[in-house]
Amino acid sequence: MCSSDLLPDQCYDQKAFITSSSEFTELNATFVVPPLPTKDVHQTVYLWPGFKATEPMIGRPVLQPVLQYGQGFFSKKWQLQSWAVGIPSGSTTAPAISVSPGDSLTTYMQLNGDTWTVYGRNDNTGEESKLLISKRHAGSQLYTNAVFVSENVMSRYQCDYYPANQGIEFTAVTANGKAPGQWQLGYDCEIGRAHV
Repeated sequence: MCSSDLLPDQCYDQKAFITSSSEFTELNATFVVPPLPTKDVHQTVYLWPGFKATEPMIGRPVLQPVLQYGQGFFSKKWQLQSWAVGIPSGSTTAPAISVSPGDSLTTYMQLNGDTWTVYGRNDNTGEESKLLISKRHAGSQLYTNAVFVSENVMSRYQCDYYPANQGIEFTAVTANGKAPGQWQLGYDCEIGRAHV
C-alpha cells in the first residue's frame, strides 16, 4: 500500500535469506538493471545480494555488490559498486561503475584462502567493480547468512520513489557451488541508520 508517510527510514523492505550453520564462501547471482524511479526526491535505492555476519539484519557486517541509485553526484543514475560495510576495519568500497536500465549484471562474493572478493560486472560494457579484502579486515565473525535485499532510504510507502517496474529477478543463483535451499522472507526498518 502506498501512502504519504514523510519520515525518511532505512529499510530492508524486501529481503530473502538463508542461514547456514557454517560460513558461506561463495554466492553467485545475475540480474538486470531496472528502470529509474518515476520521481527523484534524493531517495536512495540499493538492490543487492550479499553475505551478512551474525544475523541477516540491518546493522550487521555485510559484503555486497550493490546496484545503487541516489549515491552522491550520480544521484539520478544507476551505479554498481562493491562494498564491505560494518566491518572492524571500517567500511570500504571498490570504485563505482555506471550502468543503465536493461544492462545485465553478474555478481559474486567469494572467499579464496584469506581473501574475500566482492565483485560486480556490467555484462553490456565489461566494466567491473571488484573489492578485495582480507578475512582479518572483514572481521572474526562468520558470514553465515546469504541475503537478497531491496534496501531504501526514503519516506516509506511512496510507490513512485521505487524503480518503475514490477521488481527484480535474481537468476543463476548458487551458494557454495550449488542451488541454495529454502529461502526465508523478512523485513527490517529503522529510522536514521547508515547504509549497511
